Amino acid sequence: MLRFALLLLLTTIIIKANGQSFKEPEYVGFERMRAQKKLSGQASLNTGNFDWVYQRLHLQVDPRNTFLSGETAVYFSFNTASNRIVFDLSSGLTVHSVTYHGQPVSFSHNSQDELIVTLPAQVAPGVLDSVHINYSGNPANSGLGSYTIDTHNGVPVLWTLSEPYGAKDWWPCKNDLTDKLDSIDVVLEYPAEINGETMQGVSNGILVNEYMSGSNKISHWRHRHPIPAYLVAIAVTNYVKYTHQAGIYTPFPVDNYVYPEDYSYAASSTPVIVSLMNYFEEKFGEYPYSDEKYGHAQFGWGGGMEHTTVSFMGSFGRGLQAHELAHQWFGDEITCGSWSDIWLNEGFATYAEALTQEHLDGDYAFLQWRIYANNLIIQEPHESVYVYGNDTLDVGRVFSWRLSYLKGAMVLHMLRFRTGDSVFFDILQTYRNLRRNDFARTDDFKAAVEQVTGENYDEFFNDWVYGKGYPFFTARWALLPANTYRVELQQTPSDASVDFFETPVRLRFSSSSHTQTYDTVVNFTQNNQVFIINADNAYDQLQIDPDFEIIRGGTQVMFTGNFDWNGEEIIIFPVPATEYIRVFHKNADEVQHMYIFDSGGRILSDRLPANRIIDIRNLSKGVYFIGFLYRNGTYQAVPFLKN
Repeated sequence: MLRFALLLLLTTIIIKANGQSFKEPEYVGFERMRAQKKLSGQASLNTGNFDWVYQRLHLQVDPRNTFLSGETAVYFSFNTASNRIVFDLSSGLTVHSVTYHGQPVSFSHNSQDELIVTLPAQVAPGVLDSVHINYSGNPANSGLGSYTIDTHNGVPVLWTLSEPYGAKDWWPCKNDLTDKLDSIDVVLEYPAEINGETMQGVSNGILVNEYMSGSNKISHWRHRHPIPAYLVAIAVTNYVKYTHQAGIYTPFPVDNYVYPEDYSYAASSTPVIVSLMNYFEEKFGEYPYSDEKYGHAQFGWGGGMEHTTVSFMGSFGRGLQAHELAHQWFGDEITCGSWSDIWLNEGFATYAEALTQEHLDGDYAFLQWRIYANNLIIQEPHESVYVYGNDTLDVGRVFSWRLSYLKGAMVLHMLRFRTGDSVFFDILQTYRNLRRNDFARTDDFKAAVEQVTGENYDEFFNDWVYGKGYPFFTARWALLPANTYRVELQQTPSDASVDFFETPVRLRFSSSSHTQTYDTVVNFTQNNQVFIINADNAYDQLQIDPDFEIIRGGTQVMFTGNFDWNGEEIIIFPVPATEYIRVFHKNADEVQHMYIFDSGGRILSDRLPANRIIDIRNLSKGVYFIGFLYRNGTYQAVPFLKN
């Protein structure tokens, strides 16, 4: 007896799979706290007249106090002829001198955190030039600040966190999201020993030299890749260093700088980074900084921060390691160009965590992640992945775990479901090639999708990224002859901004009398769309999207019994057809055979059985006819369109 099946809207649940607890990660709340400061700040609007080329930054610091002294050489080229250049630098710091070609030049430092330098003459556009700046002071430290002094186990520690407007608190820079520094040298000078503890400085890139100068240690770090200001970072404390080797293209070190008291915990937790790195290289392409290093530096906040080549880590859970590592591709090499597009950073890194579960824990763990993600996403029925207008000033909205992280990640999974694995990962690598070392907006990612697929993805992005909400699905299904089923799909969007969510949908047929199942994926492009499914067995149950591959609300499935022909005698599906047609005749036993003929009467296929799939791939586009020869000697013809 076929029975009615109803899949109700799932309630929000927290699921554990293979030891992984699915809840909002600590780093999300941490990023919201940081954002309280960063979203209220801004970069100068007057730094856009030059290209930021190279900087050598020499810093004298001490993890026991906030005072620092800095000397920096900044290399640049003007976009148009000018004798005036503006840098971002906190007005709380004191500039002692600015020199140009060895000579002092005039400057002003205003309350808008602008260091304005006036050169003695105009410099032509495109000419590489430089100025030298000497400064000192106590960087602002609000407790969530970009330059923090603290202790661990009684030992002083210093670290920076600058995303994206905090860099100016401790060094002269171009503090926007439009220009990256082509390369940088960071020279750290700090006490070699404090209370018997040996200090170690850490920064981006590779350590090219380290030596003593009196009682101070000098560590020279060199990074030769484009980098935005907020991803430049330093840290100093009594780090213990240990190294892993990773890389499937070119082996490179993964250097871990951890607190001595946490060495055992860290050393037992970080070896998985080798598997993660090798897997991400396989899927995303070669690690962007394989000629330098990757690494971790422990610091005092929960969560982590994806500083280029060295992620600052508050803990060493596998998910956090995967998230920050993925940012090296999506966030560091390619950086979101606005807060509206934050999902290009956070959604990508979150999906990388899910890919890690699929890779290391298997399909079931990955399924549990999708169920968890969907259950949280649908609690926001009137919100989009893309962050609009004034919402970019709302910390909770920009760093919404449900929207920017999980919904962004599920959009990527839906794209993968639609294109298949090979094409999907080709899209990610093409996106890298198009926007490598640059900033990106959502439409830049869309361009990569369209380049690889050769298809228009306006509908997909308008529905799932720019549009709000998600669909609810209803299916009404009936039995046709020969284990064939008629399924009518309907959807109701949760928000009026989208009238219909186009998507492929998996349908799964199963039975209460045997364990066999039958899966098929249909392309759901319009409401109340009808699909004729030729299955391989008799089934009495139907599920819509059983593996949670679509962002969706509840599903309702209703069996309506044997198909009611409603006076119809013949059904041809689909209309128009492209590769195959399915022909159903209410009185199939009365049909001797079928045949296909063209508008000129020429028979193209003869003696076809009724109620079967017919291959029409060899036919040109146009109108054709199905002819029916009945056992009583009569015949009938019905037209169909080959597209």
